[in-house]
Amino acid sequence: MKHALKALLSITVCSQALADTWTVDVNGTADFVTIQEAIDVASDYDQIFVMPGTYTGNADAVVNFYGKAIWLSSTQGADLTVIDGEGQRRGVLCNSGETNDTRLEGFTITRGKEYDGGGMYLYLSSAMVISCKFVQNTQSTLGSGVCCLGGYLILSDCEFENNESYTMGGALVQSGGGIQIAYCSFLNNTSHDAGAVYLTGTDATVRNCMFESNVAEVVSGVGGAMKIRSTEGILKSSTFQENMAAYGGAIYYENATMTMRHLLIQNNEATSLGGGVETFGTLPEISFSEICGNSMDQINGGWTDGGGNAIADQCTLPCSADLNGDNSVDIVDLLEVLAAWNMTNSSSDINTDGIVNVLDLLELIAAWGPCP
Repeated sequence: MKHALKALLSITVCSQALADTWTVDVNGTADFVTIQEAIDVASDYDQIFVMPGTYTGNADAVVNFYGKAIWLSSTQGADLTVIDGEGQRRGVLCNSGETNDTRLEGFTITRGKEYDGGGMYLYLSSAMVISCKFVQNTQSTLGSGVCCLGGYLILSDCEFENNESYTMGGALVQSGGGIQIAYCSFLNNTSHDAGAVYLTGTDATVRNCMFESNVAEVVSGVGGAMKIRSTEGILKSSTFQENMAAYGGAIYYENATMTMRHLLIQNNEATSLGGGVETFGTLPEISFSEICGNSMDQINGGWTDGGGNAIADQCTLPCSADLNGDNSVDIVDLLEVLAAWNMTNSSSDINTDGIVNVLDLLELIAAWGPCP
């Protein structure tokens, strides 16, 4: 048995060691001109590095991974490297059994158009998406930015802005499977329900994210930022502000078993009920969270008080360096800053200048001790 295991490990290591590296440049100075040409040639564990430029295509999707475990990365980041659906096709497709070894990093995905998941669509497939921007993907029924049905999706340090869906999840839909969302921002996304994110029947971890100015339909729509339905997991260390819906200005929670911790839910609006949070069915446990300044009310429906909450009609000046909401700036908050070092769109960005760096560390040190 030991010999068989050693042989298997040897084969795995060797296969990765033999991986090839490919380059793509729209200007014709690399191995390929289009991203899809490189994927078609690549094998599992190959790396494809994409030079700055705008990349389009003529197929149903600009990029189709075809089940391959490859790392597709830009060389200079999302601001300079664009996957453009041109309002005619999907941006990225994973529907051939991809795993989390399929990795997409450092692209802007924009103007994707398809029935579901105009920006990126995953069906019974998984992927890891890092430092990508999903911008102005529209005209999808579900998840114009990203729609994942039955797969396991990992999102880290991504931005979702100005995406619009007709029915659910202007930015993102996750149905079934599982999802991890960390250090992501959701801004100005719209849909009838779940202006930004719709989680249903899934296992979810959402942490260190920002949800701002997302809108669900204001006559009957639910969940300005999020709709959480029949989902288990945890939502923590995130901020919800200035989102809007008819019910659940920030969050609409329906028959789920998701714990909420260390949240700031402020200045959201519901035209009917649940300015901050609207609950239906099972009761969420909420702890160490500040829920304030929402209208028409802070929480409508049942919930379990896990302790450490501050709920008020008016928001007080926050102790901004108290990242975990325990009314003290201490080693725990310091560790959160260090864990998010150099990240953008992070709730650990104490001075809100867009990046976690030494300036945030200095503010934390200056505020050390009990919050006033």
